[in-house]
Amino acid sequence: MVGVQEFAGVDRVAVHETADPEVVITEYRLHGRLIAADARCRLISHGFTRLAHWV
Repeated sequence: MVGVQEFAGVDRVAVHETADPEVVITEYRLHGRLIAADARCRLISHGFTRLAHWV
C-alpha cells in the first residue's frame, strides 16, 4: 500500500499530567505533505495514555 502522507518534522510537543498518576495527555504537531496532491499538511494530535507498571 502506498502512503497517503509523509511527515518530515514535529513541534509543539507537550506532555500534561492528570489527577491519575498513571494517565498522561500528549499533544504534538506533525509537518509533512499529502503525497497524491503534493501539498503541504499539518496534523495536530492529542493522545491519552495509561502507563503500565510491569513487574
